[in-house]
Amino acid sequence: MRHSFFIWLVILLSGIAYFAGLQLNVMDVDSAQYASISREMAESGEFLEIQSRGKDYLDKPPLLFWTAAASFQLFGVHNWSFKIIPFLFLLASIYATYQLGKLLKDATTGAIAALILGSCQAYFLFSMDLRTDTLLTAFVILSTLQIYRFTLYKNTIDLLWGAVFVGLAMLAKGPIGLIIPAMALGGHWLLNREWKNIFKWEWLLALIVVALVLAPMSYGLYMQFDSQPDKITQMPSPKGIFPVEGVSGLRFFFWEQSFGRITGENVWKDNSGPFFFTHNFLWSFMPWALLAVFALFRKSIMELKSLFTKGKGHFLLLSGFLLPFIALSTSQYKLPHYIFPLYPFAALITAEFIVDAFGKNRKLDKGLIHFGALLTLIVSLSLSFVLLFWVFNVPTYLRFVLPPLAIVCIWTYFQKNKALAIVLSLAMVSALTNIVLNSHFYPLLLKYQKGSEMAFLAKSMGAQKENTAYYRSFVFSFDYYMQSSIPVRPAVETIRSTDQFIFSLAEGLEDLKAASLPIDTVVRFDSYPITELTPAFLNPATRESTLVPIYLVVLDQP
Repeated sequence: MRHSFFIWLVILLSGIAYFAGLQLNVMDVDSAQYASISREMAESGEFLEIQSRGKDYLDKPPLLFWTAAASFQLFGVHNWSFKIIPFLFLLASIYATYQLGKLLKDATTGAIAALILGSCQAYFLFSMDLRTDTLLTAFVILSTLQIYRFTLYKNTIDLLWGAVFVGLAMLAKGPIGLIIPAMALGGHWLLNREWKNIFKWEWLLALIVVALVLAPMSYGLYMQFDSQPDKITQMPSPKGIFPVEGVSGLRFFFWEQSFGRITGENVWKDNSGPFFFTHNFLWSFMPWALLAVFALFRKSIMELKSLFTKGKGHFLLLSGFLLPFIALSTSQYKLPHYIFPLYPFAALITAEFIVDAFGKNRKLDKGLIHFGALLTLIVSLSLSFVLLFWVFNVPTYLRFVLPPLAIVCIWTYFQKNKALAIVLSLAMVSALTNIVLNSHFYPLLLKYQKGSEMAFLAKSMGAQKENTAYYRSFVFSFDYYMQSSIPVRPAVETIRSTDQFIFSLAEGLEDLKAASLPIDTVVRFDSYPITELTPAFLNPATRESTLVPIYLVVLDQP
């Protein structure tokens, strides 16, 4: 009875955190760009040839845009309607993780893995700052589950669903949607020399299904780019937009966007080293990161030992996590969320480690779990208090809720069933931390986002898409909340008589003043790039020095 109470409390707190994340404004740059493209798609009804601000778009695959545009057409343009369909697939991925854990070991392992996955920091981030990797994560684990189930039970329906999910994973992020399941399953089969599974004729049938799923996107890419070899396409790069003639959309999708980042053909490069994802894993898989590291070492040792003694081991989870992790680490351009699709495998490895440690009474493993769990509890609760009482010291009901819930988290940890108590206490503290983040920290942080806040301000003053323009810049979140692709005026001479509200940076304001335009009002907004947090911004004493002024210039109308 007591454990049921804690389980339902974890579900309730997690639900509150997820719900709050769905309501948050979209964030620049990526999420706001995807939302803006999706809104434009919903308005135009053109789903195959993707446009961004009225120009050809060739960067990310279309699945996120399709789902969001369809949602906009059904429910209208809202923060939650942009995020709801990917969020539902995230829930499906949690269930798929449970099912895979049940197949690989038992229902307890599957249930704990599902709880770990649903309460890790990456999943809370996915629900509020939407990326193409959100859908990729869901379809990777769904496809792995279905194909592995096919190899066990020989049910063709499982194979067909697995192929469909592989195709959807590729529609979400490109060939990586095929590579991760192939590495997971193929690594397991190769190490165990299961040649019958590798050389099945049914894989040809699966490839045909994948091709059919990709057909609408492939046709759209061909018509938009490959069939027009003289077309000039504006391609994004770390240094800005540059024109390219004769771009092949098909080659870009199937090769350059993914493999080109390893070969160097892709223009996106940075200075991230080979261990970039290692330290990112430590925060993004919280509160399970330390336990996951212990589990990975234990799993690797046990499976390799089994391979050398028995001639076989169970490498599906290790292959699904370690092989793509190593491959992604060789990329010349990395962002933290690139490894999030591997987290279902990490959750299953961690769950298996916890179940075995307490079920088989492994004292060393139990000691490591206690150490990692206590340290994580202390760090997470401390972070919540810092965010609530120091970073943004604004009165809120959470100040009264946090202390008693923190006590409940600690109390949960000391319950009799230690394995379940540790899992529930960590899941609870993660949910509590994200309630603070999504209900307090991020809403206040988003007050510094120039695009969305300037759009709300401009609309309150009477701005509409017909009388608003940018001057020498643009911001996707401004477009999204103005519900239009606001035109950019590259020079003072191009400003039109209908342009009453002008979004401008500081240098642009000087141009507008020097041009003797009939300026009625200049509204200043102090902004900050909210996805690039620094200690100076987080510190209330130094925050003001980090802010960048943005201006809304209101012109007199004749």
